[in-house]
Amino acid sequence: MRIFGIRMNTMKPILPFLILLSFLLFSCESSDNKPASYVSFNGQTMGTTYTIKAKGLDKDLNKAIIDKVLIEVNQSVSTYIEDSEISLFNQSDKGMAFPTTPKGDTPFLSKHLLTNLEASFQVYQNTSGYFDPTCMPLVNYWGFGYEAKKAITQVDSQKITEMLGYVGLEQITATPFKDSLFIAKKDPKSQLDFSAIAKGYAVDLIHEMLLEHGSRNHMIEIGGETRCYGKSPSGDYWKIGINTPDPYAALSDFEEIVSLKNKSLASSGNYRNFHEVDGVRYGHEIDPKTGYPSENTLLSVSIIANDCMSADAYATACMVMGLEKAKTLVEATDGMEALFIIGGKTQLYELVKTSGF
Repeated sequence: MRIFGIRMNTMKPILPFLILLSFLLFSCESSDNKPASYVSFNGQTMGTTYTIKAKGLDKDLNKAIIDKVLIEVNQSVSTYIEDSEISLFNQSDKGMAFPTTPKGDTPFLSKHLLTNLEASFQVYQNTSGYFDPTCMPLVNYWGFGYEAKKAITQVDSQKITEMLGYVGLEQITATPFKDSLFIAKKDPKSQLDFSAIAKGYAVDLIHEMLLEHGSRNHMIEIGGETRCYGKSPSGDYWKIGINTPDPYAALSDFEEIVSLKNKSLASSGNYRNFHEVDGVRYGHEIDPKTGYPSENTLLSVSIIANDCMSADAYATACMVMGLEKAKTLVEATDGMEALFIIGGKTQLYELVKTSGF
């Protein structure tokens, strides 16, 4: 893999809870009512829950092994863990060195952070900076980050302008240092946040594990970010529901149900996670170009992509970009489709789909 053009001896990009949930629809039995030979794993990770359904796994893979991997990912990229790698980086003045090769029996945590950074840099470039993992100071300012979640009572435009001075992935550089990569920050106040890509990464990581352990039919879902492979217990391709964009709708209310054939689906939306101050609603999707919550007609974006890491990141970027820019981007990106739900003029909301959705 390459970080800013530097080849590293680490895992290939194999590709934390977004508000718009995609819900799994499946039968636990085959069509002849005999128990299907699928195993299920359920648990908690990244501040949310996960569900895994898989067929044909060997006996070497169990829930404890999966949980161990997810714990390692959290210990690397969770901003909610004070001594995670990303938290230590954010607390540093100049940056940190991250190992690029495993050392003895020590868990190789850095591969998770560096893979997320590499993928984020690619999406940052592809979206002209609308996907920006250095937005953490702004996210915290608006009350949606790891700090106390509370609405601001008065917007300080001068403070926002100041923060924009150390927001932008160009603030982060990488330099080889012995058997490590030194990730530097130009400003001590710069911070990284992979909350809009890390769950997708974890889904892809588990997908690779399941393949290595014999599964050719499985579904992995972490906080609504989903990757499907092969077929479900019903014998059909996995069916995933996209939620109705209404803060009062139940999580089992679906606006659209899609059938995924070896694809991933991730959704992002503003209609559940927001603050309202003096009648003005501020959503959690922050525009890194203005420093303010994004203002456009989009209520939610659902992205179908080959890998879940891409679906996760592009769903967030598209919410910030707005409908026209986002639709143009997705149409021009191979292997990607999108469903946009926008506030309607004559009805509560309207659906807009890319040509291949």
